[in-house]
Amino acid sequence: MDTQRQKRKGRDEDEEDEASEGGLTSDLDTSKLPWEIQDTFLPKRLPEELQKTNDTLRLFARDYKKTKVSLLTNPGRPEFPESEWDNIIRGRPIDLDKVLSSLVVVGTDTKHVERLSSLVELRFGNATPVKRVSTHGEWEMAWSRACAAMEFVFAHRKSEFRTYTEHIQRKFYATHVSYHDRVLLYDRAVPERVSHRSDLSLADTAMFDDLAVMHTSPTGSGMSDRSHQAQSTVGSNRNRQNKSPEACRRFNSGQCPNTATICKYRHICAVCRQSGHTAGDSKCSKKVKRE
Repeated sequence: MDTQRQKRKGRDEDEEDEASEGGLTSDLDTSKLPWEIQDTFLPKRLPEELQKTNDTLRLFARDYKKTKVSLLTNPGRPEFPESEWDNIIRGRPIDLDKVLSSLVVVGTDTKHVERLSSLVELRFGNATPVKRVSTHGEWEMAWSRACAAMEFVFAHRKSEFRTYTEHIQRKFYATHVSYHDRVLLYDRAVPERVSHRSDLSLADTAMFDDLAVMHTSPTGSGMSDRSHQAQSTVGSNRNRQNKSPEACRRFNSGQCPNTATICKYRHICAVCRQSGHTAGDSKCSKKVKRE
């Protein structure tokens, strides 16, 4: 009997955990929360479309699992990776790499499981992100598919998505193709910020000027490390091209103050012309033969 009680207790605890993960199931009076009280006295007015988005996300949060099952079993939903449907209903950024992968890669990972209860279990495919968005064309493919999915859930946001699409397109057209990776970094940063704010939408492009400077400007903090690395690579290549074929005498005598990368001469053995040792080293193959 004790074993059966423990099993029942374990099942009850599992169901409670599932309920808490699935959405808002408690009887909490949210009107008594500090920020809700503050909003009562100092309400912040949001644009109608943004307020509707917040209200819709609150509705989904009441039970994420049932919301997702309803969404995935709706015959009118557009083709889209299951994992990214989850990001949409939770207000998270969409992973365009996964969206692109679902368009060009055949096969899905069916290990993802959604449990409605201890008795009901649904299995869904999960697109494997094996390809990254790296060009303007790939971004357009993935983003258009993402817009179709988001508009299916948030029909009132069509104007917002059109505004943001045009904003990113202008960034691509104004940027040389060799620097399009910077625009892609900016495009990743914007939805990330919006997902962390309830008072911003993708159409509020003026609120992302700092992100544009960070990721697309030559002086941006997000570009400094990459620029330094690129300059170091160019400098190394230039030094390699100007390097003399002669062995460095100071290196062979153990007195060269330069590294092998920046030294004008080659840090190789003056006898056998192999790297890794000097002319006076016992490792020199020609020296060993002479002895």
